[in-house]
Amino acid sequence: MGALILNAEDRSVSIDMSRLGPPLKTYDADLASLEHRENDIRLFFGKLRLPGRDSLATRVEIRYPIELFHKHLWQNSREFHGRLRERAEALRISRSMERCQLHEMEADKDHSEWANFDFMGYSGTEAAIDFFHLPPTDLARFEKTGAMMNVALEPILRVQLGVGQLLRLLDSCADAVPEIENYLPHDAA
Repeated sequence: MGALILNAEDRSVSIDMSRLGPPLKTYDADLASLEHRENDIRLFFGKLRLPGRDSLATRVEIRYPIELFHKHLWQNSREFHGRLRERAEALRISRSMERCQLHEMEADKDHSEWANFDFMGYSGTEAAIDFFHLPPTDLARFEKTGAMMNVALEPILRVQLGVGQLLRLLDSCADAVPEIENYLPHDAA
């Protein structure tokens, strides 16, 4: 099953990070932003159109179910966010750059995907987020029948961006979390 660990006895699902391969598709982003809608979070990544840099050549939207955004991306990134902030400060990366709202900018081309799991990393001033998706139909089939066949964690996209942009994205997540927690069941927040 690769990185997925399925327990038919208690119908639990976990992920072995050491066996998680990278997505085959990569997107080079100049900018990143977040939009919170009632039932999901949308992470936007954009490539600026040259030479004016006042609009986007391309934009990628990664939609996250709100509870999995909170449980996976947010809660699992708390230590990483702190280390990333320290790294950005050590590199003297400017934090004064205004956060742009990519969903409000014009783009020549758009693409959208769903994700419910991610993995982040950085080296020097380069950062990346790998996005994955475990389809709800696969989970429902496994929970109902215990059948492990055809349950797959799909690699969606690797987004490469600068440390400063990833830090600004995680800071935007921090700003949105109090409102997001209003939409979660009380035992999930």
